[in-house]
Amino acid sequence: MGWLCWNCLVMRRQQPTRRDVLLRFFHGLFAHDGVGLNGHECRVLLEWLTVDPVLMSSKPWTVDPLKNTLLRLHTSTVEGKPVTWLSPQTTHTIIAVLREPASVAHLTAEETSVLSALAQHLAEWETNPESVPHSRYGTGWRYRQRALELTSHPTVLSRLGGPFHLFQCKVTVLGRLRDPDES
Repeated sequence: MGWLCWNCLVMRRQQPTRRDVLLRFFHGLFAHDGVGLNGHECRVLLEWLTVDPVLMSSKPWTVDPLKNTLLRLHTSTVEGKPVTWLSPQTTHTIIAVLREPASVAHLTAEETSVLSALAQHLAEWETNPESVPHSRYGTGWRYRQRALELTSHPTVLSRLGGPFHLFQCKVTVLGRLRDPDES
């Protein structure tokens, strides 16, 4: 993901929050057919998925059990693996589980906003309500970019332009983001 800014490539990956993990899901699903998480991100996701035992009996979890995924996340956390790949289907299941009331009750308003935006985009990419022509844009990142541009209900992620503009972010020597309008 060389098109991400320094903050997303390094800082957010070493000390991730739940919001950062959600953004990794968005970036991964936007650009690829899978999401790669490092050991730190796996720890955050593992803690989030196990915060309430009720989540394991939720409908999304019972339809697509995440027991093996939890084991992989635990192994990645303990061993500090540089990357653990999650398939798109597993990522969709995780997002559905995280949207369960038992999980949402533990979220901040900002995390809830990003989770809702992510779920909206996944639904739009699947249902194509704006009728983006696949013959012109295909089904990959160009299609997803166009779907974000045409969304009738822009989310926080839509207004930010999605991950495809992050390569333009300027950073200081210390890795802090600079205002794009700053000369």
